[in-house]
Amino acid sequence: MGEALRDARQSSSVSLTEINDRTGVPWKQLEALEAGNLSRFPDLRSAITAVRRYADLVGLDVERYERVVEEHWGSADAGFDPDAAPVNGGGGRTGYITTTVPTGHLSRYPGDGTHLRAFTQTDEVPGIKRVEPPAANGHESRAAFSATGSFPAAPAIYTGVRPAPLVLRAAVWLTASLLVVALAGLAVQHYQPQWLTDIHLVRHNHTLTTATSGTANGSSATSQTKKPTRPALVSTTNTGTGSANVSVRATNYTVVVAAWAPCWTVVHSPQSFSPIFAATLQGGQVKEFNPTDGQLTVSMSASLVTVQVKVNGKTVPGWLFKPTSVPFLLNFSSASP
Repeated sequence: MGEALRDARQSSSVSLTEINDRTGVPWKQLEALEAGNLSRFPDLRSAITAVRRYADLVGLDVERYERVVEEHWGSADAGFDPDAAPVNGGGGRTGYITTTVPTGHLSRYPGDGTHLRAFTQTDEVPGIKRVEPPAANGHESRAAFSATGSFPAAPAIYTGVRPAPLVLRAAVWLTASLLVVALAGLAVQHYQPQWLTDIHLVRHNHTLTTATSGTANGSSATSQTKKPTRPALVSTTNTGTGSANVSVRATNYTVVVAAWAPCWTVVHSPQSFSPIFAATLQGGQVKEFNPTDGQLTVSMSASLVTVQVKVNGKTVPGWLFKPTSVPFLLNFSSASP
């Protein structure tokens, strides 16, 4: 029998490792089958299960090899010691065991290789049932089972997942809301800083001083007057619907023009008859211009443009110009600091 099993396996180009993987029979028991030594099996049922799976996988007559195992179980031809005690409490075909002896990861599903292939090749667990009732004493040397189909071995849908605690969910939503508000605020500060001034988020402080003036009856009265504020570093004076004058209290400064949409831009200097720049600024493009003798003229043909002033390499805070009409002309001039 062992030689026939080994020859059938080799002719099918199947390794013993693949037999072990496909049938679930332990490696030592497979070697015992091919050596014809049944004494390595813990009981007759394990030997029958192993030979049925092996024979079915290599395409041999399952029933024939099962009968061979039954006929030679406990005999010297199958590797048993005739002078030893009966195997597992019995001898020959009547032996059985009273404890579970695992013979593989599917040893509790006896039967042929069809059930095992359903598990190893299709990820489905075999379903079986007993077709013959057990013996009166609760033990039997051979159990008969039949296939009842199979069911998927995939995990069930997560129907029993517990929801997160209410406090944790509330904290997540609050954090997400604050993040959205912060991002919106940064966008407004970058693109429309004038809005912050319009809604009085930019604070203007005015210092008050106390002055004492004499009255007709000799008493004194206290009046509050505003202390003159320091002139802004950059100030704008409208000269018409399409032009304005910008005064910068610095000798050296830089004009920064940022276009958020295509805008035809022309920049003039009083020292040159031809423009020092005349081209279309694309959306997202930023251009810097240095005035000559403190004077510079910038003409813009689109409203999606912002103009700022840098002094000593730093942008002057609080001043950002956006054209109210197009075309628009800005005349920059330097004032005494």
